[in-house]
Amino acid sequence: MSGTTTVLPSARGLSTTAERFGIDLVHFGIMIIANLGIGYVTPPVGTCLYVACSISKEPLDCVIRPLVPLLLVMVVMLAVVTFIPDLTLVVPRLLYRK
Repeated sequence: MSGTTTVLPSARGLSTTAERFGIDLVHFGIMIIANLGIGYVTPPVGTCLYVACSISKEPLDCVIRPLVPLLLVMVVMLAVVTFIPDLTLVVPRLLYRK
């Protein structure tokens, strides 16, 4: 499934749930995109991972090994973005003051 087909059907229901919990919708969207980014490079769905293997003609295990440290950084950054929403909302708050 691509990112669009993943997000579109579920975004409406998830966004209303996020609003009920008091989560900013911009922050929620950033969390969804970060999660999809991790999903694109991890098996079994890892679309980007399989495309990279196909282009480079390398086996999957040779491509995954160097990717592990970068994947750990992505997971840590997802945790930071998730639990510190002020980091992701600085620019929107500056541009769209309410």
